[in-house]
Amino acid sequence: MANDYGWSYIFVNVIINVHYEGLIRALAGLNFGICAYTIYSKICEDDKLPNVFYTFLEVVLYCLFFVVTLFFDNSLIARNVMSVLLTVPITVAITFSGKSNVSKLFRFRWMRYFSPISFDIFLNHWAARVIVENVFPARSYKFSVMIMALLTILFSMINHLIVKLCNLVVKKYVFEATKKEGLG
Repeated sequence: MANDYGWSYIFVNVIINVHYEGLIRALAGLNFGICAYTIYSKICEDDKLPNVFYTFLEVVLYCLFFVVTLFFDNSLIARNVMSVLLTVPITVAITFSGKSNVSKLFRFRWMRYFSPISFDIFLNHWAARVIVENVFPARSYKFSVMIMALLTILFSMINHLIVKLCNLVVKKYVFEATKKEGLG
């Protein structure tokens, strides 16, 4: 059918994969956010369960996620990860609700220094994933996650440096030029 319109199969296949992959990921993220917020609001309203219960549940769910994603056999990884991903909204909701003792770790003063780099990590993790998928195909999941984490950190640092340099250039040349012309 693609050839009927003069399009190559490769072009159509790439467009369809990009569209579906992005669409499914966006819908999954949206649904996870909605579920996490709903659970979060219910946890915040709850005064019956003790903080120890939420702490225990949160630690168990985080451990389950990391054990399954890092230590299970690669042949079963897709099914295992998808099953464990269903618990992520619950875990995130407990963390952000403030009802567990683990969430108190994120309220230390030094945690505010991670705020500027969290956006860099969000922006650069996809590029790292694409590079790992194309440069290191058919590698183990643990190896891929390790390389992806290292690349994400590297790209985030480079991005942070570029932003700092751009800010310096703007301050030095743009603001000085506007001061000289009497605009600022």
